[in-house]
Amino acid sequence: MYPVASRWPGQVSGVRLPKGQDPADLLGTLEPMRAITEITGAIQPLAHVQMTNTIDRLFATKRITDPVRFAEDRITAYRAIAELFVDAPHANRDMAETAAEQLGLDSELTSRTVSSRHGVPAPTPPAEPTRLRT
Repeated sequence: MYPVASRWPGQVSGVRLPKGQDPADLLGTLEPMRAITEITGAIQPLAHVQMTNTIDRLFATKRITDPVRFAEDRITAYRAIAELFVDAPHANRDMAETAAEQLGLDSELTSRTVSSRHGVPAPTPPAEPTRLRT
């Protein structure tokens, strides 16, 4: 689904609901306005949803087990999600924070590493003022 939806012009959003639930489940178990608030409050850029699902799948299939301890796990995860950062540059900070949390890593390091792997400009610190010599 993601490859097709990501080609749609403009920003594409998605929702990640609690595991095993769909909107009808929420509407059936919660008051209708609360269910709608829960659903609309979970809206994120589709690349963010895809990234979260990708990391979950890497753990579930044991392609990664402990990114904190194993550099190869970090590399595998970064390679799997790097392109998604290109697809949603406006959401890079939130995506880096989510990825770092899922992987147990630092969000700034995650952002810089993923960005450098796929040509996304990494956040840069403000430049120091230039001093003129007199």
